[in-house]
Amino acid sequence: MAGILIDFEGIDASGKSTQARLLAGKLKEEGKSVVLTKEPFMELPALATILAGAQAITGFKDDDALLTMQKHALAPQTDVFLFAADRAEHVNKVISPSIAEGKIVITDRYYPSSIVYQSIFGGLPEEWIRQVNSFAPVPEAIVLIDIDAGKAMERVAGEKRRLARFDVLEKQEKIRGAYLRLAEKEKWVVVGGESSVEEVHEKIVAALKERKLI
Repeated sequence: MAGILIDFEGIDASGKSTQARLLAGKLKEEGKSVVLTKEPFMELPALATILAGAQAITGFKDDDALLTMQKHALAPQTDVFLFAADRAEHVNKVISPSIAEGKIVITDRYYPSSIVYQSIFGGLPEEWIRQVNSFAPVPEAIVLIDIDAGKAMERVAGEKRRLARFDVLEKQEKIRGAYLRLAEKEKWVVVGGESSVEEVHEKIVAALKERKLI
């Protein structure tokens, strides 16, 4: 029997990573075979190294390719292809094999993140981004942890963050709006993220049970 794929999405500091871990923990306690994973899958160091070796990018000192991409202002299409390449590794090495083995795969971010972030900030057509990522299996459920952008910004105030290029209230509001539009169109599970961690977890479990996925 094939497994299933559940994707957690949301703006930064929405609590999606915490909720993905809680769901994975609950299902494991119930004796189910669960794989908890995330994107970026490789943190993209290998892809950044390839670019550096080709002299497309020079002079970066660490393996954080996201900061490297920001520093060197890669073309929006390059951004999409780099994340898609990382996703291809993720799909082929973790997601597809685990589903084939009948496991429940829970991922913290997946191709909807590319659709949202790269269509807004790269100005690229949503359908083109979908086409680039068409190799990726469609999740049985996408869970959006929705939170007010201002509240999310308060949670990360003072932190040194890897994705600082998105840590501006106006940008977070745009990201949230794009997520909500996509969620409505595609019938995602949408759960408010401003309640207690336990309450949010219980709502997610109830919604997934209603859909007979867990």
